[in-house]
Formats: sequence, structure tokens, C-alpha cells
Amino acid sequence: MGSPISFREVIKIVKAAAENSQIIVVVSAMEGVTNELEKLAELALQNEQGQVHLGLNGIIKRHEEVVMEVIGASQQEDALKLIQEIVGGLQSILTGVSLVQDLSSKSMARIITTGELLTSQLLHLAFHENDSVLYLDSSELIITDVNDYLGAEVKQEETEARMESLNNTTFSIAIAPGFIASNGNGQVTTLGRGGSDYTAALFAAGLTAELLEIWTDVSGIYSADPRLVKTAYPIDVLSFQEVMELSHFGAKVIYPPALYPSFSKGIEILVKNTFEPDQPGSSIVNGKIISNQSQYITGFSSINDISILTLSGSGMVGVTGLSARFFSALAKYKVNVILITQASSEHSICIAIKNSQAEDARKALLEEFGYEKLIAKVDEPLIEHDFSIIAIVGERMNQTKGISGKAFSELGANGINIHAIAQGASELNISFVIKAFHTKKALNVLHDAFLLTDVKRMHLYIMGIGNIGKKLLELISQQKEYLLKEKNLELVVAGIANSRKMLLQDAINFEEDWMNTLNTSGEPSNIKAFISQMKAMDIDHSIFIDNTANEELPSYYPEIFEASIPVVTCNKIAASSEYLFYRKLKEKSLANKTTFLFESNVGAGLPIIRTINHLLSSGDKIQRIEAILSGSLNYIMNAFHAGQTFRTAVEGAMEAGLTEPDPRIDLSGTDVARKILILARESGYELEMEEIQCDVFLPEACMQADSVADFLELLDQHDDHFRDLLKKAEQEKGLLRFVAKFEPNQSSVGLQIVQKSSPFYEVEGKDNIVSITSRWYNEQPLVIKGAGAGAEVTSSGIFSDILSLVSY
Repeated sequence: MGSPISFREVIKIVKAAAENSQIIVVVSAMEGVTNELEKLAELALQNEQGQVHLGLNGIIKRHEEVVMEVIGASQQEDALKLIQEIVGGLQSILTGVSLVQDLSSKSMARIITTGELLTSQLLHLAFHENDSVLYLDSSELIITDVNDYLGAEVKQEETEARMESLNNTTFSIAIAPGFIASNGNGQVTTLGRGGSDYTAALFAAGLTAELLEIWTDVSGIYSADPRLVKTAYPIDVLSFQEVMELSHFGAKVIYPPALYPSFSKGIEILVKNTFEPDQPGSSIVNGKIISNQSQYITGFSSINDISILTLSGSGMVGVTGLSARFFSALAKYKVNVILITQASSEHSICIAIKNSQAEDARKALLEEFGYEKLIAKVDEPLIEHDFSIIAIVGERMNQTKGISGKAFSELGANGINIHAIAQGASELNISFVIKAFHTKKALNVLHDAFLLTDVKRMHLYIMGIGNIGKKLLELISQQKEYLLKEKNLELVVAGIANSRKMLLQDAINFEEDWMNTLNTSGEPSNIKAFISQMKAMDIDHSIFIDNTANEELPSYYPEIFEASIPVVTCNKIAASSEYLFYRKLKEKSLANKTTFLFESNVGAGLPIIRTINHLLSSGDKIQRIEAILSGSLNYIMNAFHAGQTFRTAVEGAMEAGLTEPDPRIDLSGTDVARKILILARESGYELEMEEIQCDVFLPEACMQADSVADFLELLDQHDDHFRDLLKKAEQEKGLLRFVAKFEPNQSSVGLQIVQKSSPFYEVEGKDNIVSITSRWYNEQPLVIKGAGAGAEVTSSGIFSDILSLVSY
């Protein structure tokens, strides 16, 4: 009932329903009005008359808009007078609160039920030309106790007896305010926030209705909160038991007390969307659900603002009646216990409660167990804040093995720690406590894990969008339809950054002009800030991708692993730095149940590291590796043999994008040394960069040039040196190749002359080749050969690592 548009939709729905049935319509307040009324009560108590006056005028204006847009002209004057009368009565109560400086629960009940009185009577006036539309005063029909005005307990028998009188009343439509009741003495009480659902359920039970329809702003009860889980969907049919569990643990579509009257009379409940009335909605039925037998989980729900309270101590073990004292003490302070778990040793009891009740709970236990604490039999109650409870609910869970194991495994793989667990004897619900920060991620992880959606989403955070990064984005876009169709996989880019700008959001549309979006909407690029924001987003199934050669970035990898985010990188700095750091990265990733993949460090897209890993996993031992590991150097040597000068060969490789901006990095052999070092370490050997002999074939003057331009000029000046190298190779009927070698006691990189008998002789263009000699491949080495340089093949290696994480 949020606006005039909502009123018109309600009238349309009511008229359609009344064509075939006799109906009672229970109406809630306009959206936000009850909260505003609570606020006005507090302002009146503070004697803020000006603010109260403004608030009342706002409420009047909202309801007058409904009158002018919804109610017929003949009834508008009466409707406007009615608003003034009801709000005038409200103003008198608020004035009394200000005068006596007291806000009792009795007064508050009168104040906050004003919204329902206004909407119900205005809706009745909208139908007033129809004599068969009846107005019912819920406070005369629903009777409660006198103990609590703001959440009173219904007297079921007396309420049903009063409602029976309606069976002799003729009407096609009856309209009644929700939320409001009375204690039988004419004093207004309420049924608690959300009580309009409860009012409707009481009418349905009292009159043994065929159906209770609850109209809300969503199309039924969802498999998870759609505000947190975008792939959540409405459930067709649920049992009362399932909805009780979901609603108890945070599902807010239906007010939990509304279930019991309907359940006791076997009345079906239908939850529908006021704004999409043609949608089927969700049916809640009394009995087992026999449809959709393949689905054993119905849905997930969560409660936020949870604290964990633990009472422990050696004096608790084997003590009879201690649990009774524990819960009795909490009951005195009206502490609602949401979840309970107790150690089998009886050494501790752990409960989950609302944050707002944590201090009351602590006081209650200190009062009850003060003596035991004094003699050190019981410890100080431990309270931890900022948790959430996640519940997995489904009637058929008790027939299915491994649900808890799968759930906890998936959560652990995404860095979500379980702090407490509880499962009922019926096995209809598995509940556990996690840090509130991880609520959204946990719900999405579980929703995907139990196949409530077909498509698995991996969220990519990409640092480095130069040549390799752009090709990677092109590859992701190119393979989008194939991955969805064949793998049920969607790769979602959630963060991109270059050296100037960075942009992080749930999903970046990189298929359009994403570079312009980055430049206009991005913030200044900063490694630490990028990683902090990535962690704060806390999105499930995230992957960090490092496409840079940045020397600082790998130092952040441990922090990323601690967030349970895997790292995929073509940056060789991490795996070729000091051995202790390399081992630290491996151990951090394992300890946090994540992965560190860097296949593209060596051979671009060639499966070299993966092959070595598979050999070791299956029991083989690497004895020797020989390889051509620089596509740029191989390209240069082939061009040099083809008749170009050494300078033109180098310039050709630069133009093809095969070298670093400064080609001396490639020609010095440092890059090749890093690659053979990585392969040696992946083969199980502890090796440092200093232990690799690196034979530089460039003249010292060329290496010491002040700029790249000077370096190229010096290549011309030393052309005779390069011609001598070529001449020697031709004399020995061989070819110049830059070769890396590893054996346990000797490793080197340098220029060599290879003969026709060598597998390295016919390595063309920018190809790489690796020859692996092992225990199993001893007489005939295992050879891997193919393109080993260039943005396209490097991005394909990164892409392959990303896809392999799906199976991890």
C-alpha cells in the first residue's frame, strides 16, 4: 500500500477475486508510515513539537494524494474529513505524550496502528458505492491478553468465537485493518511488526477459509534473498515446515506467526506479487511436497546482527540441571535464543542471540553463575559480535548424504569460516554461524553449489590491461557463448586496472567501450587500494589476475591468498624471486585452500608447468631439462640466419611485440634464466637465481648503452661480432640457439650451436621447445613444442589457468 498506484492495483486484484469468491481484505499501512509514527512518538517524548507537526503534515499529504487519485469525487470530501479525524486523534495522543513526558506501550500501540486505520478506511471508501463491501474493525474481532500492548498474545478461542458471527453476515468484500487488536476491554493492542499477515491468518482460520493469499512486492518466496543472490528464483510449492524454518531464519516475505493458524486448519497459503499479479507465486501447503523430487534443498535464509555467547568452565562437566539454570536465567531477561550448540564434553554451551540482547544475556548469566565464577568453576561469559546465521532448508535433506560436508567444503574454499553449527533432529534445517561480513558471499556460494542455478560464475579482477590484458578480455568475450552453452560457466569481470586508472564493480561491461569507462569513471590506480576494495567486495568465486611485470605486486599475493582468492599470473617475478618467498606463496595458497597458477610464466600458452606437475604427482622424477624458452630470442636468431643484420632482426622482434620495451632484457638472458629457474623449482629442486650460469653474448658496450636508441646504434657498430658468431655456426653446420639447461648440480643459459640431430634445430619463428628427461622418459625425452611468445598465446595460457580453477 505504498502509493496511489498501489491502491489502484489492490482494487483491481480485489475486484477480480470477488467475482468468484467471498473475500476479506486485510490492509497494512502505507509503506514507511509505521516507522514514521514510531519516530513521531519519540519526538513527542522529546517535546519536539515542530518536528511532530511536520511529520503529521507529511502523513496527511501522502493519504490525501491517495484520496485525490483513487477515490471517486462523490466520496473525496468524506475521505479528507476522515483523514483529519484520525490524524487529529493521533495528534491528541502525541500532545499527551509531550505533556506528561511518558510514552507507555499502551500509548505507543494507539499511535502506531494509525497507519492501518487510515489505509483500510480509505480503501473501504474507494468501494463505497458498492453496498456489499463491509468494513470490519479488527480490534473488535481479534482479542489478546493484557500483558503486552506491542506484541500481544492472541486468545485463540475467544477470537474464533467472535469471528463466527461473520458467517451470518452478507457481503462480497470485507475490508479490515491489519496489525491491530484489543485486549477485550476496548484497549488497543498490536500483533507485532508484520502483524497484518497474522491478522489475515486469524481471519482465515476463524472462518475456515479455502485459501489465504498474502500479497507483497515480490513474486513469492525465493530460494534466497534476491537482493543478495541475483540468481535466486521463486519456489512454486513449499511445506509449512519449510516456510517455518525459512521465516524463523530471516526470510521476510511472511510473518512467522501467520503460519500457525493456517497450519492448524490446513489452509493453503498463496504468496503473490501485487505488481505482477499474473505471476504464479508460491504455495504453502500442509503436508509433504512430492513435486520436484530431484531437488532436496528448498532454499537458504539468513539472520544478521547476531552475537555469539559462550559459557564454559570445568565446573560445568556432568552437572545436572546446569542447562536449565542457563536458559532460565536468560528467560528472566527475555533473551531470545536463536541457535544452540553444546560441546559433547559438556564443557561449554554456545548460543546465538541478537546483538541488541547481548548485554542483557551477559548480565543474566553473571547473576546466575556468579558463585561458580567466583570459585573458578565457570569462566567469564564470552560474547563475540557481528555474526550472521545461515540456514539451509529442505524437507528431503534427511534422505540425502553429504549435504553438510559439501556446504562446509564450498564455504571453506571461499574463505568463510564456520563459528558454530546446529542441526535439528528432523534434519529439515542445517544452521551455522559466520561473520556478518561474509553473508552475501556465503548465500551465493551455497546457492551455486547445490545446483539451484545451472550457471557457475567466476569473478575476475584483472591488473594489467596492456597487450596481454586486452587479448585476455577479447578471449573472454569470444568464448562467452561457448562457455555458457558447453560448460555452464560465466566469467564476470569485476575489476580492471592499468598503471593510471582502476575500476571495481560487481560486473564491468567490457564488451562496450570499457577503456573509456575506465578513464572517465575509474579512480587513480593503486595496488593496495585495488586489493583492499577487491577484498571488501567479498564476492564468491573471485580470481585475481596479474598481467603485469610489476616487481611490487607479488608481495601482495600472500594477502590475496589469505582472503581465499586464487592468483593467476604471467608475472615471473613471484615464482623466480628468492626461494623462501616462492615457497611461502605455495604454502599460503595451500593453507588457505586456494591456488597459485602461473602456467604462462614459461612457454606462454604451452602446458609445460602443468605437465611437470602431473609427472611429479604420478610418481615420476625430473632428471634434466633442456629448453629454448625465449620466443623473442628464437625469432631474432632465425631472422639473423635468414640474412638480416642482427640489428634488423632485433627491430623486427620489437615491432612484432615479442620483446620487452627494452630488448636488452630479453637478449641478456635474464628472462630465460627466470624461466628455467621456475621449471627447476616446479620439478622439486631448491634453486636460486645466482646458481644459474648466464653467458651473455652481447658486447659489454651494447649492454651499457644509455638508451634503447643508442643500443640499436651500437648493434650496428658491433656487427662484426655478431657475424663472427654466425660464421662459426655455419662452419659447424649448425644454428645459433639460446638454450637453457637444468640438472641438479648444474644450470645455465646461453647461446649455443645446435646440429641437425638436435630437436632444437628446427624450432621456427617465435616457438619454444622443452625437452624433459625423467625416470620414466629417460631413453626418449618428453618434448613440448609450440609458440612461446606473443600476447595471444600468453593470454591463452592465462585463460587456461582460469578455466582450470573451475575444477579446483
